[in-house]
Amino acid sequence: MSRQILEFLFSGRQQEVTVSATSLFILGLGGVFLTLSSTFISIFQVIGRSDLPVKLMLPGCAVKLIFNVFTISVPAININGAAVSTVIMYAAVALGGYFALENVTGIDFHIIRRMAAPLSAGIVCAVVSRIVYGFVRESVNAVTALFLPIASGGAVYIILLIIFNEINIKSLLKSTKKKKILKEFCSSI
Repeated sequence: MSRQILEFLFSGRQQEVTVSATSLFILGLGGVFLTLSSTFISIFQVIGRSDLPVKLMLPGCAVKLIFNVFTISVPAININGAAVSTVIMYAAVALGGYFALENVTGIDFHIIRRMAAPLSAGIVCAVVSRIVYGFVRESVNAVTALFLPIASGGAVYIILLIIFNEINIKSLLKSTKKKKILKEFCSSI
């Protein structure tokens, strides 16, 4: 849906949309690595190992630079090479962060097992969004054809996370009730 999102945001700039759609798709796939690497960097800073993010990012940036030089210069890849090298960099930083965190803490986090359910839900979300877009793109206006598939995919994602017990409804409701009680208490003071 990267092309559709860009067309919605930049409707009068078709050339830029055409050039950027594939890059946005690639960067979207790499979002999981960006999230993981940012999380690991934050954890290292909290536990007093602020040296580790620098030690992880420097080789990651070197990898990105090398891949940029080789991929951008290939006409068939061109600007998409920057997106690919960015994803590779964040994947390298996330992988290094994972092993460094296990090494520093001595805890095996079983990250692959913990990510299986959200990753599966994300794949199903993308498939549902694409299927819904295929059904509605010709029958509704462009805005609805963009937001309906995104909402459908998001709803499926949340439902699957609840089914996989990644989101605990009871805890969520208790948390919401506590916030409401706290808000009422604070407003009465």
